[in-house]
Amino acid sequence: MQAWSVIHRWSSLACTAFLLMLCLTGLPLIFHDEIDAASGRLVHPPAGEHGPELPLDRIADRADGAVQAIYWKDEEPRVVHLVTTKAGDTACDARTALPLRTPTAGPDVMGGVLMLHSRLFAGLAGYIALGLAGLLAVLAILSGVVLYAPFTRHLRFGEIRRSRPLRVRMLDHHNLLGIATAAWLAVVAVTGTINTLEEPLFAVWRADRRPDGIAAAQGKSVTPGQALAAARRAAPALIPNSMVLPTSPVGTPGDVTVWMHGGSPLTERLYRPVMVDVRSGRAELDRNFPWYLNALNLARPLHFGDYGGLPLKIIWALLDIVTIVVLATGLFLWFGKCRPRRLG
Repeated sequence: MQAWSVIHRWSSLACTAFLLMLCLTGLPLIFHDEIDAASGRLVHPPAGEHGPELPLDRIADRADGAVQAIYWKDEEPRVVHLVTTKAGDTACDARTALPLRTPTAGPDVMGGVLMLHSRLFAGLAGYIALGLAGLLAVLAILSGVVLYAPFTRHLRFGEIRRSRPLRVRMLDHHNLLGIATAAWLAVVAVTGTINTLEEPLFAVWRADRRPDGIAAAQGKSVTPGQALAAARRAAPALIPNSMVLPTSPVGTPGDVTVWMHGGSPLTERLYRPVMVDVRSGRAELDRNFPWYLNALNLARPLHFGDYGGLPLKIIWALLDIVTIVVLATGLFLWFGKCRPRRLG
C-alpha cells in the first residue's frame, strides 16, 4: 500500500492545479447554452419578417467572399451561419439572405472560458498539457480507490470522526467525497482526455478520406444546396448541423462533408458525416466512421453532461462543486502535513 500511497500523493499533486482550473471553468460551461441565451448572444431575425426560407444556394450566393462552411444552431431558428474567406462568420436571415447584426453583448466571456478550459490559450501545447493532466487524474482516482479499501476496515462507510482534530475530519471528508464522486470524476477525466485529441484525430481522418482529393476536387462542383439535398436523401432520419466545403482548411478535398445528428435527446449530440462527392453529387453516410471519432463524439457531450437537458446539467454541476471540495481538502491535507512543526 505504500507504493499506492506515493502514486496517489504525487499524481494528485501534479494535476490538482489543472483540475481546479478545469472544475472552475467547467462549471459555467455546463450551462453554456443557457448563459448564451440569457446574455443575449444568440442571433434572431427581425420579428416582422414573414415568408418561407430561401434555398441555401441563394443565401450562399450573396455571401461576402467564398463560402468555406455553413452551419445552423437549433437555438437560432431561421438563421444560417456562413463562414467565408472574406467576412468570416456571418449570420444571415434564412428568409431574406440579409446579414444579421451580431448582438453586442460585450466580450465573448464564455468563448474565453472555453479556450482556457480546452487548451489553456496555448494551442497544441495546451492540448498536450491538459491531456497529460487528465491521465494523471485517472491515475490519482485509481490509486485513491485502492487506498480507500483498507481505510474502511476500521470505520463505517461515510463516518466522519467529528471529535478528532481538524486534520482528521478533513481527511474523512476528503475520503468520503472522493470515493462518492470517483466514478463520475473518472468519466469526466477520461472524456476530457479524449477531447484533447480532437484536432489530431480529425486530421488523421481527413487525410485518410481522399489522398488524391486535390485532383478530384477540380472541375465541376456541386453547390451547397445540392449537397444538402443529397445528404438529406442519404440520411433522411438525421438532421443537418453543418457543412464543410473542400475549400475550408478543415475540409476534405473532393467531398462536401455534411455533419448530421439524431433528433432524440440521446442522439442530438452524436454527429455522423455524410460525404457528398463534389463532381458527381453522390452522397453516402460514412458507415465506416472510425471508432476513435465515435468515441470522441460520445466524449464531448458526456464531458459536460450535455445529454437529457437541464436536469443532468444540474447533477453535473453539483458533482463539479463536490470535486472542488475534494481538491481543496486534498491541498489542505498536503500543506498541513508539510507545515513545519514547532519545537518545544
